[in-house]
Amino acid sequence: MISSQLYDWRTVINENKPGAGTEAGAARAELLRAVMTRLAPWAERYDLLKDRIEVSAYTGAVSTKLPPSFPDAFLVARLVLWSFTMDYCVDRAHLNEAPGQRGDGLGHLETQLAAVVKSALETAGMAPEEIAHLGFNLSMEGPAGVDQRSILLSSAWRDIFNDLDEAAVHASDAEGRKFVRTNATRQLLGLIRSWRQERVDSIARQHAPGGGALPEMEDYVSQGALSTGFSYTAIGPSAFEPSPEATWKACFDAMDSGARITRLCNDMGNYEAELDEGKINALIIALAQLGFDPFHRYHAASPELKRAKELLQSHLESEVKRFALLSTVLPNGRLGFWVRTTPAFVLAMYERGNYVEPA
Repeated sequence: MISSQLYDWRTVINENKPGAGTEAGAARAELLRAVMTRLAPWAERYDLLKDRIEVSAYTGAVSTKLPPSFPDAFLVARLVLWSFTMDYCVDRAHLNEAPGQRGDGLGHLETQLAAVVKSALETAGMAPEEIAHLGFNLSMEGPAGVDQRSILLSSAWRDIFNDLDEAAVHASDAEGRKFVRTNATRQLLGLIRSWRQERVDSIARQHAPGGGALPEMEDYVSQGALSTGFSYTAIGPSAFEPSPEATWKACFDAMDSGARITRLCNDMGNYEAELDEGKINALIIALAQLGFDPFHRYHAASPELKRAKELLQSHLESEVKRFALLSTVLPNGRLGFWVRTTPAFVLAMYERGNYVEPA
């Protein structure tokens, strides 16, 4: 049971959960209905995951600062749904070759990623040299070409990006708009890169004797925080800020902490699924730290898994305390509200075992 005197996340949930009990709850319920009405056909148009439409709409509706802002909530909902779908595609890429080989599986994945990345750069008017440090092979073209889903994902991102840009035009000056465009693209590509690396690493571990060496917990959580999409999704509310760059910097440390909370909650909720996928998970690292076989399949009530969860829970409690302190100095705008609110719903949702609507 995670709690903090400084960050009372259960109160945050009660204050921002859609419902008829309060004026704010009624406003959020109406906002949720409006987002759902628009999000479903949008998802259909771009072939995005239908089973994630509801939770994406919910995330947008509860993390938007009141009074209700449909453009803000709809933008966050689309960012979340897009990331769910892209992550799904990367996770299910067939990469069967051993380390050091470059078979059709990895080549096909990199072709799809290159197509999405190139489209994102073109949309933002950025040159490939500006993201050279991320290591994408933008000349990669597999024999099967670009999938229809990659084309649709690129189109969906252009739709999102254009609305980010429009929001920035109305909210800030030319420099602010430039920051929103560039930051949005860099956050997107950093997220895609982290997913790609996780997928490639999981294949390498499947071929390594004994599953390979495990990273230290701190290193894993620090690197894995990026792949949660926390800072990527924050580009939505940041586009509505009058001074987006300054606000982003003011929220940066709290976003890092929120992403770590999300990473730890995600790993506790998705342990079995990620074990099947060959992914490293914080529970796997905790098992190893306690001297247990990290890749053994333990049943839910096993003492080994129970102790590992207790260890991970202590890491999570420490991070919630850090976030509590950082959240007290967040700016009082749309981005600050989003950063302050989102970890509360992450904690509540994963208490039920996965990323679903809280009870």
